[in-house]
Amino acid sequence: ATADHTSGINYNWSSPRTIVVTAEDGSTTQNWIVAVSVAGNSENDILTYSLPGQTGPATINNGNHSVLVEVPFGTNVTNLIADFTLSPQASATVGSTTQVSGSTPNNFSSPVSYAVQAGDGSVQNWTVTVSFAVNTQNDIITYSLPGQTGPATINSGNHTVLVEVPFGTDVTSLVAAFSLSPQASAAVDATPQVSGSTSNNFNSPVTYAVQAGDGTIENWIVSVSIAPNTETDILSFSADGFSGTIDSTDHTINIIVPYGTDVSDMTATFTLSPEAEARVSGSLQQSGVSSLNFSNPVSYIIIAGDGITTQEWIVTVSFAPNTATDFESYSFPEQTGNAVISSNTHTIYIQVAYGTSLANLTASFQLSYGATANIGGTQQ
Repeated sequence: ATADHTSGINYNWSSPRTIVVTAEDGSTTQNWIVAVSVAGNSENDILTYSLPGQTGPATINNGNHSVLVEVPFGTNVTNLIADFTLSPQASATVGSTTQVSGSTPNNFSSPVSYAVQAGDGSVQNWTVTVSFAVNTQNDIITYSLPGQTGPATINSGNHTVLVEVPFGTDVTSLVAAFSLSPQASAAVDATPQVSGSTSNNFNSPVTYAVQAGDGTIENWIVSVSIAPNTETDILSFSADGFSGTIDSTDHTINIIVPYGTDVSDMTATFTLSPEAEARVSGSLQQSGVSSLNFSNPVSYIIIAGDGITTQEWIVTVSFAPNTATDFESYSFPEQTGNAVISSNTHTIYIQVAYGTSLANLTASFQLSYGATANIGGTQQ
């Protein structure tokens, strides 16, 4: 038999071909249809793989069927879309979801298993693991000290931190609470710093060496300032050596001086809250120097160190009760001369005209201020 087909010659077998076979008799023929198909590919590999923003080419390991991809620190990996190519005829699924390169998102917070199915139906599992690059940030994110007057001022441009604490704070051993960039650490003079634990002397600015996860270091300067004093107290007060009784609640000072003391020109000696000053009628008062008339209560205005806070204090000087028990004068209408008053012997001698009846004399007298006199219980 013969055929309209020559052995050893290339033909296009992309579609079935009809071959006519002619018998030896030269007249008998038979048509044969020859169809050629391609066997399914048995390869089920991931050939290329990439994620947006990755730091370098993915590492594809055909031996253990794994793909490693590194992305920048801080990348949100919960919804990333991969670009990939597979072996010819192969397809991939994650779980029950068919994967389309450049289209299908996956959560790479943990390794993702791709089931890659070859053209012949065989399946190979590939594990894709996404890791983060080492963080290059070396910032102080938050910073605080006990009792600070307000939030710290953190300047990321010049790498400084400014903190203000109340007046009177001992800054020689303060413990800071702080947070740094992820993976970063800090040291002061080679001493590792632990937030909420490590103390430092802030009498002068403190340099924190903040080291990023990749080892790069940035120096940050932390400066602590003292807030102006807001106290407006008079801590001690005396006038011409007479001490006052201080009432810090009512902001009054009371001074008692002996009866008869000249209070019209007294010099006050006092101490105030640190940084504070005292003024009376607008005039600055100097302890031990300024003199005032205390015949009436005096209003002191105490201005705190902040220059804003003020408090009025009233200083009152009063006399102690008179202790004198003297006759300062004594007379009768009938007297012949002035009475002789002896303060030493406490006696009064007075002479009246001859013939005066002593049985019923009325005296005129002057006693010490505030004093009274009585005879036999009868007030005179």
